[in-house]
Amino acid sequence: RVKMRRFDWQEAVAGRHDHALSAVELISNSLTHLPTEVLGLAASLRSLTISWNLLESIPASIGRLKHMETLDLSFNRLKHMPTQLCCLHKLHTLCLSDNELLLLPAALGDLSSLARLELQYNQLQMLPHSLAGASSLSALSLAGNPWHPSHAQNQQFFGDAGVVELHID
Repeated sequence: RVKMRRFDWQEAVAGRHDHALSAVELISNSLTHLPTEVLGLAASLRSLTISWNLLESIPASIGRLKHMETLDLSFNRLKHMPTQLCCLHKLHTLCLSDNELLLLPAALGDLSSLARLELQYNQLQMLPHSLAGASSLSALSLAGNPWHPSHAQNQQFFGDAGVVELHID
């Protein structure tokens, strides 16, 4: 595990392309892009936290992190997520709160292991219909979004979804 806050994280991650590094936390490092060094850990990385940074986008290559179980990109400046996010089939927890997200990938609900989805304080007005079929999704946080519960797609979501824990206020 590498946990770096305002430190030279490149040194700590450099050359760590082995199977020993399963978690990386890069918190409050003023990062503006996802470091390529992190993507080089695709074979072993299970948990990635890059919160409280300045990320505006995530590259499509995020889809290479096939073993990812927990991804926390909260408190950044993200406006959209690449569709390749939906390739992370082992993803259990996805934290995207406190960004500027307008839309989510249409196939987000295809993440069969996704149990916890944190989307609070973004700019989301509706959810992808595929989330209604996400059978593992048990916790969803939507507070602080300008979403409309009366929107037909949102009504259908709440009619079909099996979410146990829902935060909308």
